[in-house]
Amino acid sequence: MTLIKALVLVPYNCNPDFVGRSKILKSLEQQLGHSRRQGAIKPWPRVALHGLGGIG
Repeated sequence: MTLIKALVLVPYNCNPDFVGRSKILKSLEQQLGHSRRQGAIKPWPRVALHGLGGIG
């Protein structure tokens, strides 16, 4: 039996009313692989987001 890894991409629509936090968002983009070139060997990182309920 061959195991197949599932890849799930969550749809994301940019919210023009969300402002600020540009340094944090840039860091998340880099950590989540958005700036990674295709074919990179480095494994995907694990990232957890947390915050107050109803704030995000």
